[in-house]
Amino acid sequence: MKCTLTILFLMACFFSIAQQSKQGFATTNEEYNYLTTGYKIQIESGLDMKKGYSFNNMLERELGAYTFNIKSLIRDSSHQVAALLVIVHSSVSGKDYYVCLPHHNQELTNKYWAVMNTWDRPILIAYSQVIGLLFGTDFAVMYQLNDKINTKTNKH
Repeated sequence: MKCTLTILFLMACFFSIAQQSKQGFATTNEEYNYLTTGYKIQIESGLDMKKGYSFNNMLERELGAYTFNIKSLIRDSSHQVAALLVIVHSSVSGKDYYVCLPHHNQELTNKYWAVMNTWDRPILIAYSQVIGLLFGTDFAVMYQLNDKINTKTNKH
């Protein structure tokens, strides 16, 4: 129950920030499908990156039996983040999971939650800790930037 509440809280923070940002850059079905299935095919087949997009590596962590690699999918034309890709490798099962964290798209958000509901407790606990680290770092950076802006504004 604690794990589920933690994930709910962290994801609510993420989706809240996404809702407060500029409109017009919702994750599309094509982007969601690329991150959840197409990217794996691309990597395994040695194909080129999807045209018009690039990745920004955000975080790589090993936690217990799981390795997490989090990337943001960037639209080259607008330099906007389309969605986040979380690649989870389980050393227990040897399985890789490709998860898309969409924003501004309720249908895709529901798909995301459906995926989360299929995971067992150990992977959810590790996932919530890594996502917490990611968003905690992002919040700290945003706070520091805001503090610097306010300091400069108050000096002038």
